[in-house]
Amino acid sequence: KTAFDATSGKIQFSALIKDFEFPKALMQEHFNENYMESTKFPKSTFSGTIENMAAVKTTVDGIYTSKVSGKLTIKDVTKDVSTVGTFTVKGGVVNTKATFTINPEDYNIDIPKTVSGKISREIKITVDADYRHAH
Repeated sequence: KTAFDATSGKIQFSALIKDFEFPKALMQEHFNENYMESTKFPKSTFSGTIENMAAVKTTVDGIYTSKVSGKLTIKDVTKDVSTVGTFTVKGGVVNTKATFTINPEDYNIDIPKTVSGKISREIKITVDADYRHAH
């Protein structure tokens, strides 16, 4: 679920943890049950702002970039995050892509030492959403 205000640059999204995708089903199962506790903490949320919204022409076809900053909440832990987003405008549709890189320990995601060598020290969260202008 996402929301985007093209005037103010405010952007929000929420995602069900169980919908995060992995190359292997077993990885996804371990992620949900062992690390994310997705039954107890079913979703993550982001609420932030596109910092240079004036440079993102949502009514003019093109590709624009801008820093996106805000608060990311995972497992009831909220942290400030920022990244550069890409905004592709075509035919009245704004496609937004951004990847946030986080450290598991910052969000109380415990990775057992027995598997820590097999699991990335960083988690990449990629958001890819389309918005249409309201008429």
